[in-house]
Amino acid sequence: MNLSNLYYKLSYIVYKKKIKDLGIGVELRFGSIIYHGEKIHIGNDCKIGKGFVCSVYLEYAGQKTPAERGGGIFIDTCVSAERNLTIYCANKVKIGKGTMIGSTVLITDNNHGINAGDTQKNYREQTLTTKAVTIGENCWIAEQSCILAGASIGNRCIVAANAVVTSGTYPDNCILAGNPARIIKIWDKVQNKWKKYVESEDV
Repeated sequence: MNLSNLYYKLSYIVYKKKIKDLGIGVELRFGSIIYHGEKIHIGNDCKIGKGFVCSVYLEYAGQKTPAERGGGIFIDTCVSAERNLTIYCANKVKIGKGTMIGSTVLITDNNHGINAGDTQKNYREQTLTTKAVTIGENCWIAEQSCILAGASIGNRCIVAANAVVTSGTYPDNCILAGNPARIIKIWDKVQNKWKKYVESEDV
């Protein structure tokens, strides 16, 4: 057994105790931060780089979150991520099988309160707003992108570097770019290539 195999064998033993449902062949680096691992599910053969933060919040500002009532983080099989992937969950986050994630990506299904009129509580003390996040199968989420609460991304989509994907439903086989992200290209199945997306077209 080489040193790399030994490293991941040992890390698997450690994180198997922290994560309720940790699939076979998962590679996690030591130093990964896991919070409420009983609500985290990682499928077989996932490979996640260093600096991984995977946190589920069951209560916030004195109130239980939707994650406490059947939610959590669900990462399907064969998902890969480079360094510094951060996932914050107070509702439900699902990542489809075969999806690739670049470096320094944030995925969150919640936001702090933003009621400036509430002079009795600062933003940290206000109730979280939450909405589930779904990322489809075989997607490519590029470097330094953010997937925010309420985003539902279809299968085989590409999220460009530095994109900020806000709440909304995005179809299969599209490219999202910008802040806030919008669809810039769609896969043409007839011509077998990407084409510029026209908003009025039926996708």
